[in-house]
Amino acid sequence: MTNGIGNGENVIAMAQAPQQLRYPALSQIEGYWQALRRGRLVPDRSELDPRGMDRALDTAFVLETIAPGHGRFRVSGSTITDLLGMEVRGMPLSALFGPAARPALAEILQELVYAPATADLRLRSGRAIGKPVLEGQMRLFPLRAETGEINRILGCIGLTGAIGRTPRRFDITHSHLCRLTGTVTPVAAADLAVDDMPVATPDPDPVPDPVGGFVETARAFLPAPRQKGHLRLVVSN
Repeated sequence: MTNGIGNGENVIAMAQAPQQLRYPALSQIEGYWQALRRGRLVPDRSELDPRGMDRALDTAFVLETIAPGHGRFRVSGSTITDLLGMEVRGMPLSALFGPAARPALAEILQELVYAPATADLRLRSGRAIGKPVLEGQMRLFPLRAETGEINRILGCIGLTGAIGRTPRRFDITHSHLCRLTGTVTPVAAADLAVDDMPVATPDPDPVPDPVGGFVETARAFLPAPRQKGHLRLVVSN
């Protein structure tokens, strides 16, 4: 008897897909991102529609790379907020990681946007008072900004265990990068071991987002109201 799921030729051995079964939200995010590519190197940030990630929004986030190897949160789901115990908009992704893991994280983020590539990270947060052992997986996918640069990242995190007291910070127990291929020639990257990733068949009819969803709304500029002075100059001849 085959130890797997599916039927006919679409049987996946259970031993080959433990992470997909444990964290289905990551599979939905990856499938949605691949569908948006439509044969291109990476999709555009403006194409993200929250309805395409409806079962994974609480675990999803979008980063902006502000310097080589450094990314900050632009949008995040409730899972990231719960892990840090605070609002995370504008905070660096490195706030989720311990000091020992941050150099490796910076190298991964730099390779992700310059190669470009996708990243798969296995995470572990050790035990402490009020903090049980917490394990997880994070997937990161590059996006192109309106300027044409690849400086946005779509991410998702899956967790096993209770969060406990916050903030929680992780070590990286394993990382894997997959270099992307597409219709645009990628920029030369640092010398890291990466694999080729095949281009997935896209969704032929993506639905536009009528409500904004993951759109980062810019604040309108409003001039400061003119105030009346408290002093009056009197000229006497």
